[in-house]
Amino acid sequence: MPCCIILLLKVLYTSFISIYTEYFYREVTFILETIRTVNNDCCKNKVGHNKFGWIAHLIVCEKEGKMTVYIIIEIKVMNHELYTKYVKKVPEIIKKYGGRYLVRGGEVIPMFGNWNPERIVIIEFETEEQLRNCFNSAEYLKIAPFRENSTITKSVIVNGYLPPE
Repeated sequence: MPCCIILLLKVLYTSFISIYTEYFYREVTFILETIRTVNNDCCKNKVGHNKFGWIAHLIVCEKEGKMTVYIIIEIKVMNHELYTKYVKKVPEIIKKYGGRYLVRGGEVIPMFGNWNPERIVIIEFETEEQLRNCFNSAEYLKIAPFRENSTITKSVIVNGYLPPE
């Protein structure tokens, strides 16, 4: 092979490697910056806010144990007047601690088994710590007797599910 072709191939190869390295460096830098941003403000940036944001969100949250959790509450109301006092005050407390209602009452349609609850409430929190802080807070404990004395309540905490890609 003539020397000029070899030299040309070396130049092309070097240029390709240089361009590819620069592209790769920019992408890695972008990913690391995204992770750093999400790490500094974890869970306030919602999944999908940029092309790698959801990956960064999952990596950081999973590492720190900050996966979305839900509290599922089954309620049978025994004293509607007293329960109404609870219902008027609790949303503000839930919101203050980062909770978000996904289901709050509404029609319940039995599907399997003999489960036919009167009322279902599902609340989402970004972390189990937020959920526990909410329901152990002084504000909540102040109104909890309204619920305790007016309902029969069962509840569970469940972790969110992240399907594999």
